[in-house]
Amino acid sequence: MNAPAKPTEETTNHVQMEETERAEGETNDAVSAGEGAVEDDQQTDTVAEIVCTGCGAVGGGHCPECGPVVGDATYAAMEADLKEEANARELEGINAEILAAAAPSLANHEAADVNQKPENVNQNDGSAHQEDQNAHQNSPEVNQDKPEGNQPEPVAEYPAFFEPGRYEGLPNEVYHAANGISSTQVKDARVSLMYFNARHVEKTITKERSPVLDMGNLVHALALQPEQLEAEFSVEPVIPEGAFTTTATIRAFIDEHNSSLPAQLSTDDIKALIEAHNATLPPLVALGDDATQTGENYMSLPAEFQRVEEGQKVTAAKMKACIKEYNATLPQQVKTSGSRDALLEQLAVINPDLVAQEAQKPQPLKVSGTKADLIQAVKAVNPDAVFADELVDAWRENPEGKVLVTRQQLRTALNIQKALLQHPTAGKLLTHPSRAVEVSYFGFDDETGLEVRVRPDLEIDLDGVRIGAT
Repeated sequence: MNAPAKPTEETTNHVQMEETERAEGETNDAVSAGEGAVEDDQQTDTVAEIVCTGCGAVGGGHCPECGPVVGDATYAAMEADLKEEANARELEGINAEILAAAAPSLANHEAADVNQKPENVNQNDGSAHQEDQNAHQNSPEVNQDKPEGNQPEPVAEYPAFFEPGRYEGLPNEVYHAANGISSTQVKDARVSLMYFNARHVEKTITKERSPVLDMGNLVHALALQPEQLEAEFSVEPVIPEGAFTTTATIRAFIDEHNSSLPAQLSTDDIKALIEAHNATLPPLVALGDDATQTGENYMSLPAEFQRVEEGQKVTAAKMKACIKEYNATLPQQVKTSGSRDALLEQLAVINPDLVAQEAQKPQPLKVSGTKADLIQAVKAVNPDAVFADELVDAWRENPEGKVLVTRQQLRTALNIQKALLQHPTAGKLLTHPSRAVEVSYFGFDDETGLEVRVRPDLEIDLDGVRIGAT
């Protein structure tokens, strides 16, 4: 910042001086700050009096407010003070930049204080700058109040009472719950006031849904509001290609999967291995069916097991006891009867390594059980498998309470829609550029004074004249 050429009241922020000159001829002229009090001998008759507005003294130098007043020396001192003030401002600007990098919100506040100088802004500009300062100070609060995440879409609100007029875009449930008597209520009242009361007042008679009514509503929606189809109806899902549709398709997948696995030992294979092992073992000595056979078998025993001493009476019981004692010393035969798992347990006794290898093989899927069991078996190896039954069951659960539409019903309704659009008269009305559908009207009947409402299915604006049809 360069020092000003002369100390005017635009460049001094603390001292405002009133210069009054009194000449002998009562001629008052302002004395320039750069000229000094007395310039030469020819101007000795002009006296400059400087009156300080701070202390009221004449001539200056009586208070800090009026120190630099006149003379070259005082101007030099003032210039030095101004340079010092400029350096201070430049330093404050550097500090503000550093502060802005560290704390932007605080820097805005400090910058506002630095810039709030009388010589830079007038009274109006000061207020504007103050508002900008407040905006900077309040901006963090605005950010704090801003909720995190996506804002939920606002829910449409409708009046509790509809004044007479035309309303577009009212949902069905809002219209039917609104004030006013509809044509349906008039028809029900003509049947019986008791019926009207039960259906529309007490609501003990509810509107029953049927496939016929659902079909009519479906055609109505396709003809007038096809864009609302998904909002009101739930169409039967399309079964994708490759989905399991029957038990036969599930069983075929299981068989194909099992055939791709490494072959496992069958029951006969395990039994053959056990029998081969048993064949290598010493045979057990039979007890014999009679005394003669028992005696022969006893004589085939090793000598140390022939326990009947000479001179003792040899009986069949003694010989059988010796045979049993001998058989107890022989390796036991492995059982060859039972289920596959039982045979594997027997095989583990004689060949544990083989059984361990068998256990490492992937187990085949079960091919017996209910359809639900087979589905779970398939999911065990193919979690992404799609089953038609599950898709249809999920559709039938209908958690949103929509009208269920089968694929056959949809095909029929689409054919009806196509015929309507191709009709020379109906097609033009349904596709008219100024058409409106399901517009609600509220008002009062001129003859009876009853509050009524009506909702034409289709409305066309022809040169400002609306024609409705139900």
